[in-house]
Amino acid sequence: MKKFSCLMAIVMAISLFSVTALADIPLTDQTPDNQSIELTANVAVSEAFTIMIPSGPVAMQMTSGEQLVGNVSCTDFQVNTGESIEVTAEQLSPFTHDNGTRVGFTVTTGSTYTFSEASGTAQPVKITLNSGELATALATSPGDYLGTLLFTVSLG
Repeated sequence: MKKFSCLMAIVMAISLFSVTALADIPLTDQTPDNQSIELTANVAVSEAFTIMIPSGPVAMQMTSGEQLVGNVSCTDFQVNTGESIEVTAEQLSPFTHDNGTRVGFTVTTGSTYTFSEASGTAQPVKITLNSGELATALATSPGDYLGTLLFTVSLG
């Protein structure tokens, strides 16, 4: 009797899972024994990618000409066919001394970096300081300056 009770409990538990899984499929006593049911499953794949950008403080010289800030690259690229990832770089704030003297800059390697595959190829980010402001800063306010470069990532 114990074996039968245990077997019945297992069958009932399995039945509960089966009814839950097949709740949307109508079954009646008139359903033929050999009826087949087609089941369609939809699976969504999320877009995923990893963008590497320069981070942390970057030590630079207060000189004219292009200066390398770092590199932008893309790995683990998984997006819809025909889409690409764009990274834009722009000056958020100019280099500023504690006394308020400012030196603006521009991104000289192009402000948009486009990735259409996970090439892992690094694209350099270079800036050029504003020469007029740089000359004034070097003459009147030597010392440390802090500026911010903003990176924006978009899927397009």
